[in-house]
Amino acid sequence: MSTALFDEPGPKARRRIKVATVAGALAAVALVALAMALGLVLALGRLSHRSWVRAPAAAYVEVVRVIPALLLVYVVLFALPRYGLDLPLFWKLTVPLTVSNAAAYAEIFRAGIVSIERGQTEAAWPSA
Repeated sequence: MSTALFDEPGPKARRRIKVATVAGALAAVALVALAMALGLVLALGRLSHRSWVRAPAAAYVEVVRVIPALLLVYVVLFALPRYGLDLPLFWKLTVPLTVSNAAAYAEIFRAGIVSIERGQTEAAWPSA
C-alpha cells in the first residue's frame, strides 16, 4: 500500500519539475543580485557628502522601508494595470520585492560601512 497522495511522476513530469526548479532558483538569485546591487548604490548615496545625492537616497530608503512588501505587490498587481502599466506576472512580483529588499540591503550595507573604525577607513584610502 502506497502512502503517497498522488501517483509518482513519469519521466516527462520529472523533467518539467527539474526545469521549473532550476528556473525558479535562477530567478531567485537574479532577484537577490539585483536588489543587492541597487542596495549598494543606495547605501553609497546615503553616505555621500553631496546633499543632492544623499537626500533622494535617504528618502527612498526611509519611505520604502516602512511600506510592507505585500502592499507593494498589491499595488503592482492591481493598481498599476488600471493606469495602463501592465507588466508580465513575473515582473509584477519581481519589481516590488526588488524595491523593498533594496532598501533593506541599503541599510545593511550602510550600517556595515559606518561601523568600520576610523583608523581602518584611513588605512584604506590611497596615499597621496
